Amino acid sequence: MLQLLNRFVDLCLLRCGPQHLPRSIGLMLFSVFAYVIVGRIYSAFFVTAQYSPLRPVFSLLVLVGVPYALVAARGFPERFVQTLTALAGTGCLLSLAILPMVGAIPGENVALSGIQEIVYVAFLALYFWAFVVEGSIYRHALNIPLPLGIALSVLLTIAFMFVDSMLFPNLQAS
Repeated sequence: MLQLLNRFVDLCLLRCGPQHLPRSIGLMLFSVFAYVIVGRIYSAFFVTAQYSPLRPVFSLLVLVGVPYALVAARGFPERFVQTLTALAGTGCLLSLAILPMVGAIPGENVALSGIQEIVYVAFLALYFWAFVVEGSIYRHALNIPLPLGIALSVLLTIAFMFVDSMLFPNLQAS
């Protein structure tokens, strides 16, 4: 288990690609389950009392559907299991790294103290690093250059946020 955790850390540090993970449905399901649980904890900091149980279903459909569509469109459907495992596992680790920072950052229109400014910069750095990690995973899975993988990651996030706000307009972040 520690070896798998180290592999996910290596993915986060761009030392390997999803092809270095075992092709295991069990590991994929575990990674997705962990991602969903951590995502639900993480979203508790941002979601108002108006919560829709359909929102995590939508997120899960996107998490599974987008990588499948991308690897299938590029002619690499056999890479889906490892790609999804890598995306969910690294997403889980990065969310866990960001989670303590979220509680230290006050809401909007509140002046930040010195330490809060440092935490906020670290939060932003990790948030943007997540695009690089996801871009690296897409680079390996789709055989594309890293800058294109990063751009794809950013565009997919923007598209997700747009569709999410259209489907759940009354559930804006608090």
